[in-house]
Amino acid sequence: MFGIKTKKKSHGFSVIELLTVIVIIGVLATVAFLSYSGWNQSVAVTQIKSDLTAIVASMETSRNFNNSYPSTIPPTFKASDGIIVSGGSSDGLAYCMEAYSIKYPGQVYAVSSVNKDPYLGTCDPSVSVFTVGSVIDLTVPITYFTAVDNVGVTGYMITESSSSPLAGGSGWVVSAPSSYTTSSAGTKNLYPWVKDANGNVSDVFGSPRSVVFVTPDPNWNNGRPGSVLAGKQVYNRDLTSTDKYSDNSLIGGTGKLRWKTSQTSCAEPQCSATAPVAETHPGHVGQSVLVADNSTDFALSGSPPVYPARDACKALGGRLPTLAEMVEMGNQRSWYGNLKPHTDYTNYWTATVAGANFTAYAPFLNNGSVDIYNALFSYSGYVRCVR
Repeated sequence: MFGIKTKKKSHGFSVIELLTVIVIIGVLATVAFLSYSGWNQSVAVTQIKSDLTAIVASMETSRNFNNSYPSTIPPTFKASDGIIVSGGSSDGLAYCMEAYSIKYPGQVYAVSSVNKDPYLGTCDPSVSVFTVGSVIDLTVPITYFTAVDNVGVTGYMITESSSSPLAGGSGWVVSAPSSYTTSSAGTKNLYPWVKDANGNVSDVFGSPRSVVFVTPDPNWNNGRPGSVLAGKQVYNRDLTSTDKYSDNSLIGGTGKLRWKTSQTSCAEPQCSATAPVAETHPGHVGQSVLVADNSTDFALSGSPPVYPARDACKALGGRLPTLAEMVEMGNQRSWYGNLKPHTDYTNYWTATVAGANFTAYAPFLNNGSVDIYNALFSYSGYVRCVR
């Protein structure tokens, strides 16, 4: 009996099946590609870090031999294939280097003289040296202000705050300022800042400069060139043994130094029958008395007594300074004849003869005393006057 024969049919992939296979193949290819790319990128980062570490060693070696960092990458360093390195030192005191792979230019690593371990990021500008000079009123000169950056410093600023200024804010100047002026007297901390062409701002400077500013008094003149009150030469004549205003026992004086405040006959309290209030200070020779007002002077013998220092200032339309003004003159480091800054800045007047220790000065500015040291001989003297 003959059976019925059936013919087998071959079934192909359906559209859905084909799409599924394609998707799976794509996913596998993507995973493989990403894994390969990630591996390549990891290799590039390793090369970058290795090159930057080698640069640090080259820069430090160069500084050891030359006492400064080189302005460009040392010729002894060779970058790996495909790695771009840039940077250097603009002042020999600090440096910063950046590196990236040509294949992955978006990943930039850097090292610097401060941070020698490679880090992800670009070079920020850095202040390397910042020093100031002596204060003049509310202004202080800037003696050194140097910075370093791999693309170049484009802005400088000094503030009294440790808060970082905005790169796009006001107050930036294109070159390092030669001075800084504050708005009021007092002790201020000065912070230097720099920025670069990429808009990066330096970190806060680790050693801000503490500066004491003083408010200038319009009533005094500190002896700047051209001032009629810069100094006045007066004459201090010999004192006799009978001069009641002498306290020099070497010439037989029996009286005490007296003070005079007006052009009248000697009266209380400067010319009282008893000596003025005296204070003794170890290591100082002479009579110390408290200054009572702004017009004190050293009385010389005469009838009535004469007051050459006070009168010399009055002839110029001025007067003798107060102790507070003496302090401010000291801050100005003023010269008056033989009156030298630092050593003699508290002198009211001194002999015109170089090396002669004939002075009247205020060594104890904290308590308002004045010391008279050998100021009893025949010498002309320079006197400070204010107005």
